[in-house]
Amino acid sequence: MAAASKAYEENGQVEKKAISDDAQSYAEGEMLIKPRFNFWTLLGYQLMVMASWSNYLITVGVSVDVGGPVGFLYGTLVVGFFQQVTVIALAELASSWPHPGGPMVWMIKLAPERYGPMLAYSMGWINVLAYASPFASAGFSSTQVLSALITHIHGYEWSSWQICLVYWGFAVACVPITFRPSWMPWWSTAALVCLLSTFIVTIGLWSSHIQPQTASFVFTTFINNTGWRSNGFVFVLSMVQTTYAMSGLEAATHMAFETKNPRRTIPLVLVSSVAISIVICFSFAILLLYALGPMDQLVNSSLGAIYLQLYVNAAGETGGLAFATFVMLSLNLFCGTQLLAAGARVVWTLARMGMVPYSRSFRRVDAKSGSPTNATILMLILSMLFGLLYIASETAWNAIASCVVAAFQLAYMAPMIALVLRGRSVLPPRYFNLDKVPFAGYAVYIIAIGWGSLIFTVSMFPVYLPVDAFNMNYCVVVFGVCGLVLLPYWLLSARYKVNRETVESDLMNILH
Repeated sequence: MAAASKAYEENGQVEKKAISDDAQSYAEGEMLIKPRFNFWTLLGYQLMVMASWSNYLITVGVSVDVGGPVGFLYGTLVVGFFQQVTVIALAELASSWPHPGGPMVWMIKLAPERYGPMLAYSMGWINVLAYASPFASAGFSSTQVLSALITHIHGYEWSSWQICLVYWGFAVACVPITFRPSWMPWWSTAALVCLLSTFIVTIGLWSSHIQPQTASFVFTTFINNTGWRSNGFVFVLSMVQTTYAMSGLEAATHMAFETKNPRRTIPLVLVSSVAISIVICFSFAILLLYALGPMDQLVNSSLGAIYLQLYVNAAGETGGLAFATFVMLSLNLFCGTQLLAAGARVVWTLARMGMVPYSRSFRRVDAKSGSPTNATILMLILSMLFGLLYIASETAWNAIASCVVAAFQLAYMAPMIALVLRGRSVLPPRYFNLDKVPFAGYAVYIIAIGWGSLIFTVSMFPVYLPVDAFNMNYCVVVFGVCGLVLLPYWLLSARYKVNRETVESDLMNILH
């Protein structure tokens, strides 16, 4: 007993020293990052990251050319099915190894030991890109609608650098909540209320003053204004836009340290959120197609976005723009905050594993708030740098936006492929277990990998032909530039600093 007591005191001293020195121990995360989310608050968080119906407001501008109503409506069902299969696979991985690092930690556990750190490094930074891109997209969506309102009222013409400044203002506005993790559960509840209430009000507003399209147009019309000859390929191409509206499937995983009973709560949230999003998106897709009204009015709209014209059609120019501004600013603020928080946890995990320059600083957790403050700031800076691309050209900005779907799908596929190659026997005991249904395990992963490969590949294609500098898909270029930046750092520094023991310690403590 005396020896045990002495050992306990020594361990306590080691833990205190680890915290004061910002050491890479689970004790730091356990004591400073506390479980705060339950099922309902985490569900609100996850649904807001996906943003479901509100993303359709943004993507409909492309969908009216790429597939039209058939691609938009039936694509929702096809994408919904395969994203549901994908999230079931992700739910099992999250139940096996719940960790804020998400896919990068799963790669550490599933890839061969020789290649695990390098693959985890790659997946970690791809995951950062996957969250930084939609965060920037949400910011520019808010900037677009705000600038349209001001232009309408004052006739003011915006320059590219002013658009960038407004975007930066939006980005900074998302920070305060992320610095106070104790506020995030109620913030997620408020986000869910906002998401549903604006959805209901939009339905009522559009239905009150509508020049509806015919049922034949909504359910049977296929539109191909892309320049691609194959309508079948165009239908597949249209699904990339729909997948964008159902991205961020694993976001709740990055709150693993902040969730009560994460092995059970997180997989239930992941599966439930996609099922709810499918219902909301499909019902909204029908309303949206009926509400389109005369197509020439939308195509020739001076507002720059179809959804702005739809609000104007329903409530008049001033009232419609004002309400659209309120809807997009509020939803994007909620969504942007959640995206920033998720990305910050990935950066924090990368730093804890020694895969970020100045890792010692970025792995720190604020003792008072329990927030990975420095990691959040780094994530914010990376996202704000995207604004500079808009100053360079709108085409350069579109290159970043086009990477959202590809980055997420790649982050999802990599650990699934590793698991299929290693065999399911490597999985530990877990709450969410696909082996309870015969043959379900491999079937789900193979379908999810096939779907992810298809969408990843198609997302690299340009939407319109002939291709020029403006409509070119620069997704490959973005991944190439990221590789040129990240590979030298891995070869020269990161691979010598990898601390995979941090992950093992985290998992040992959270699982036991």
